[in-house]
Amino acid sequence: MNKSQSQLVKFPILTTRHLILRQLAEDDIPGLIDLRSDEQVNRYLNRPKSMTAEEANAFIKKINDGFNKGWYYWVISLKGDQKLIGTICLWNFDDANKSIEIGYELMPAFQGQGLMHEALAEVIAFATLHLKLIIAHTLSENERSKNLLERSGFTVDPVLAEKLLTEEPGNTEVVYSLLAPI
Repeated sequence: MNKSQSQLVKFPILTTRHLILRQLAEDDIPGLIDLRSDEQVNRYLNRPKSMTAEEANAFIKKINDGFNKGWYYWVISLKGDQKLIGTICLWNFDDANKSIEIGYELMPAFQGQGLMHEALAEVIAFATLHLKLIIAHTLSENERSKNLLERSGFTVDPVLAEKLLTEEPGNTEVVYSLLAPI
């Protein structure tokens, strides 16, 4: 989806059996700080280990402005409870290749319950309406993420992995891809 298309569209709210995936809002500042400060969540992510309220507010503005650039960043919350328990996003849209990257994170108290698998399936269904390829990066030691991607139909993409290693020698990421059904 290009910039002009996303400006005409309201942010999509997605629902699953147990979850609502919605746009990030100022009310999410405490949950966002908790999520981005959690050691288990940050273990496999390359970002600062904490966030202040001011940083969270600036991040929310940046993310919501990014929707006009074709980014989608959903808060994951349980149905009946607006509290942020995780996030899932589509970003780094490549119009030429009709591809996009996916990323996700979930508070440890909600891991291992199939919730991220449920959210991922819904976002994949949304993305593959418009795109041919979804790309995911995870660290080689992040077994839970690798298992989630594989259960969701992703496969290791040796071409993209080799390209990443060429551009960033020593990188320990594994690159997965999922082709949209034709």
